Amino acid sequence: MCSTAIAQPKLLKDIYAGKPAGLYTLLNTVEKSGTLYFAAMDTAMNVEVWTTDGTTANTTLLKDLQTGGSSSPGNFYVFNGNVYFSVMTTANGTELFKSDGTAAGTAMLKDIWTGTTSSYPKEFTEMNGSLYFMAENPDSGGYHHVLYKSDGTAAGTSILTNKAWNIGGSGLFKMNNKLYINAKSSSLNTGLELWECDGTDAGTSLVIDLLSGSGSSNPEYLTKIGTNKFVFSASTTATGYELYISDGTTTGTTLLKDINPGTANSYPYGFKELNGKLYFFANDGTNGRELWVTDGTPAGTNMVANIDGGAGNGNTDGAICVLNNKLYFAGKTTTSGTELWVSDGTAANTVLFKDINPGAANSITSLYADNVIGNKLYFAANNGTNGYEAWETDGTIANTKMIYDIKTGLGDGVQSTEYKFVKLNNKILFVADNDTTGNEIWTIDAPVSVKNTTTQALAVSIYPNPSTGVFNVATNIADLSYRIYNSLGQFVENEAISKNQIALYNQPAGIYTVELIGTEGARQYQKIQLTK
Repeated sequence: MCSTAIAQPKLLKDIYAGKPAGLYTLLNTVEKSGTLYFAAMDTAMNVEVWTTDGTTANTTLLKDLQTGGSSSPGNFYVFNGNVYFSVMTTANGTELFKSDGTAAGTAMLKDIWTGTTSSYPKEFTEMNGSLYFMAENPDSGGYHHVLYKSDGTAAGTSILTNKAWNIGGSGLFKMNNKLYINAKSSSLNTGLELWECDGTDAGTSLVIDLLSGSGSSNPEYLTKIGTNKFVFSASTTATGYELYISDGTTTGTTLLKDINPGTANSYPYGFKELNGKLYFFANDGTNGRELWVTDGTPAGTNMVANIDGGAGNGNTDGAICVLNNKLYFAGKTTTSGTELWVSDGTAANTVLFKDINPGAANSITSLYADNVIGNKLYFAANNGTNGYEAWETDGTIANTKMIYDIKTGLGDGVQSTEYKFVKLNNKILFVADNDTTGNEIWTIDAPVSVKNTTTQALAVSIYPNPSTGVFNVATNIADLSYRIYNSLGQFVENEAISKNQIALYNQPAGIYTVELIGTEGARQYQKIQLTK
């Protein structure tokens, strides 16, 4: 059991000395080997790449990449032990950089669009030992991101295909050794539609043109359901923005449910898996935007509960968080305002969790799914007395508490929209302002259950073993992921475990090592044999 005591937060470092803010968010960060990479502004008002291990002494500027100005680093991603990110310089524009964690080992990997014009690399995704991302090139006409592939070297970084291009806003979705992309094609006269890529130019093709012609169905929020399917939101003239499902084939991509019948939009988004089902928010045109659920079938796609009891929106923003096998989200009613709600997936047990700001006033604006750390959910809330501050809950009313009144009184110590908390080593980091330092990184001690990764015992059984393709996984961990290595120790694939199965249809027969990874970082290794 974890102690219910809340440690007083501490300022990590006043990066921009005095009241100006050193940084406003931890959303644009990545962790590698116990070090967090992030963008911050120093007293010279230059935004550069910084690193921290959670201690003041080791919170430092990694490298000044744009002398006398800001390099504005972003899109951080870890691949093969290095950090990749975008950097702006006057000499090269915004291009692809790589870092091994040292100043000497931090440099531009490749000037994709040579000269001062920017390629704006973004949406990094790893698949089968290669790094994929979107970037502009001279042939794209500007503002058209095409697909690139990299092995981590300049020579091995090149355009994969320019068959289709992506305007941006939708990332690369990976399933069963393929990437799915929201892209458009001038040669095929399509708008933004669903494309697939197997890692080759020849294997990059349009899956389906849902809105035929140059119009865009704009497939978004692609989220895996089951083993071989995913759902997404897309728009056609006949249905508006509705819920679709796909197995990656043209015939297997269909409208799952017209939630808001006719041409009106239901705008499904915020998908989160719990016990084999996806929960999300949608508007059916009668009950407002509410909590919905789908099992991947039309009959199993239904509203969970009408939170406000009428046509108003029971949800206006934010994500669904899973803690202790329950769903937590920002729910809104006229009597309680926007507060923290909880659900077990049934209408009867979808209820107001706690009215943090009593009465009709709002206490929260949104939640962030990754803020479930160990056995707690972290969020920003306003109780009406202390302003917006950092809060935590372990899923009990008694232990749903403000961590500390960082900016005393009614002032906001935490921005209502800065809801990202990061677990780093034995600390949890977040951005706050005590009215003296401006927005800077603050830390609290991590819960006991996440201080040491060995405290999370993984009880995992994989069967049948050997198998011809599908291995079942019995485990005590709700959100388990895996990485698979072949007999040569080469990484071949990774996924979150869905419906407690690992599928290896696309790998040759042989002995593989499965690295099972728990939500708190605990790891277990097992050998499996794939037969054909």
